[in-house]
Amino acid sequence: MNAALPIIHELSIYDYIGLGMLILGWPIYDHFADSRKLDIPDFTRAAVKFRHEWMHRAVRRDPRIADTQIIAILTRNVGFFASTTVLILAGMVTLLGAGERAHSVTYSLPFVTQTSLALWQAKMLIVTALFAYAFFTLTWSLRQWNYCAIVLAATPFTDDDAVLDDYGGRAARLANLAGGHFNKALRAYYYALALIAWFVDPALFISATALVLWVQFRRDFRSNTFKVLDAARTAPDAREPKGP
Repeated sequence: MNAALPIIHELSIYDYIGLGMLILGWPIYDHFADSRKLDIPDFTRAAVKFRHEWMHRAVRRDPRIADTQIIAILTRNVGFFASTTVLILAGMVTLLGAGERAHSVTYSLPFVTQTSLALWQAKMLIVTALFAYAFFTLTWSLRQWNYCAIVLAATPFTDDDAVLDDYGGRAARLANLAGGHFNKALRAYYYALALIAWFVDPALFISATALVLWVQFRRDFRSNTFKVLDAARTAPDAREPKGP
């Protein structure tokens, strides 16, 4: 506690504003974007609908080779980010081990606001914690995709719609959980990038955090990709026969 007092006294009003925006903005935005209780169309809800349709159709396909290949592609994407996060964490630990040398190199740059070694280490620990959170979230997403593939593979070939709906619903829920955790890990990446701006200047940290929140909002609620998905989600199935 006594070791933290000098760091607290060193923080400026801009540091507190930036940290407040991050600490409050992250969970509030997560709830706003992911909560199914809010009847607001967004990227996440559109993807949830499509995953449900995908799995309920996949369990009725024979063979399911294309579906397993798609899941394999998705797991490779998640695995790539997980592997990248391990490398980032290794780099962060190396910088923390360098200590005073890394601190002096960072603040030798003319445009970087000077801070103490203790505050620099605190910033490094926060960024490292965000990437650690991203790593555990990504690996959990990876496992959920694996479980989804297992449920899909275990689905019996039958004409009983009740059985197929049960397996399809379980696979869809696992797919949505995996996609949701992948989204949370990506958001941790975005906020970690905003935190890196804190090393340069607290005011830049505020701007970077606001920019991250705005970019996420635009992509989830206003992007062309969302509009395409939402239009397809609310449109009738193009494969349905027209007329009597």
